[in-house]
Amino acid sequence: MAIIVASQSPALEFGGHDYWMLYDDFGNKVGELHGFAMNNGQITTTAVSGTLYATNQYTMPVTNAPFETVLQGTLTELMPFWNAGVECANVINSLNLSYNAFSIDSLGFNSNNVYSTIGACFGVVAPNVGSIFTPTPGFGEIILSGSAISEVQTTFGISGGPGKFRPKEEIDYPQFMGESRDIQVVGVDLQYAV
Repeated sequence: MAIIVASQSPALEFGGHDYWMLYDDFGNKVGELHGFAMNNGQITTTAVSGTLYATNQYTMPVTNAPFETVLQGTLTELMPFWNAGVECANVINSLNLSYNAFSIDSLGFNSNNVYSTIGACFGVVAPNVGSIFTPTPGFGEIILSGSAISEVQTTFGISGGPGKFRPKEEIDYPQFMGESRDIQVVGVDLQYAV
């Protein structure tokens, strides 16, 4: 059974960075979707400002990271949702928005805004997977308009929200499935998975 999970890693020593992971039918992590700051053409994982950049070209270590399964099915069934998330990231990037780690109204958006917006494009309400004591500024605040989200969903045949693939309780992964890697991405267009 393939799954899409919501997860959280520490950010700036005091907050949470929310993001999405895709696991295939065999429990292998095959994708992640994040929001970061882009400074001087490079992803910056600890920035407080810059340009907001959504990417599937980055891998976080998931050791002991909190997570919640939000969608399940075969990998083939989940790919329209994942591809909608990738397209959502592309739409966010096309807006050339300012990044602000604290997501203060007019000053910009952050990774948790990206996370919540991608969840909306999946047709789910992004869960708060971290501790109630971990601040996650931007969580629950959607970047794109309802019509933009609807257009993304329509493109990938997503309708009726998350009901079709709600998770079963017995699913008990992710676990650490590889090394994290820091990469520098300059002008990369996100590609749809096949």
